[in-house]
Amino acid sequence: MGRARAATVAAGLLVLLALLISPVLAANSAAASDSARADRIWSSYEKHWEGVRSFSADFRQHIDVAGIGGSVTSAGRLFFQKPDKLRWNYSEGPPQSVVGDGEYIWIHQPDLAQVYRVNYQSAFGSGGLVALLAGRKGLEERYDFSVLDSPTGSVRLRLTPREGAGEVIEVSMRERDFALQKVVVTDPAGSTTTLEFKNVRHNMELAGELFVFTPPDGIDIITDPVRTP
Repeated sequence: MGRARAATVAAGLLVLLALLISPVLAANSAAASDSARADRIWSSYEKHWEGVRSFSADFRQHIDVAGIGGSVTSAGRLFFQKPDKLRWNYSEGPPQSVVGDGEYIWIHQPDLAQVYRVNYQSAFGSGGLVALLAGRKGLEERYDFSVLDSPTGSVRLRLTPREGAGEVIEVSMRERDFALQKVVVTDPAGSTTTLEFKNVRHNMELAGELFVFTPPDGIDIITDPVRTP
């Protein structure tokens, strides 16, 4: 369960990082009008995020695991600093903390007395979502996207992988300023991770200590627990 929990956490937060860091997509829709609308939405989204240096929000995460009928709900506060620093403080659900220091992602599960250390490059490779960090790779090479029906005041897009198995991502944004509201990731096995955001703040000063993790003495450190195509 610990390994599965670490994998799910890492996959969800890295998808979010890809959206925060490199929101550059190319429309490829059968309907020209839908393609043009998607272009306009992503142009506005990119313009919004170009001006964002830091991001903080309350989050609620719900995971549905396909095939076994299991689900996990958790909540807390997320902090993100461009280009690749992050911290997830969990206040509800299984006890854990997640810290990204720019080289590793550390997933601490105190109830299991263990820490997972994920190296961005070795764990995910040049084609994975981690390669999107710091804008090194655009999403247009991996995904097509389309506009979905949305509630009033929001816009919603679906990102579909172009080749082979991969995550299908749905992104909901606030229409007036394109702030993230919700991200739903469906993996090839059919499991879904849903992240909802409230009390979003941009461009606040974040202390450097937020993004530093020191493993407790005597705790097991497990390396390379997650591998994603």
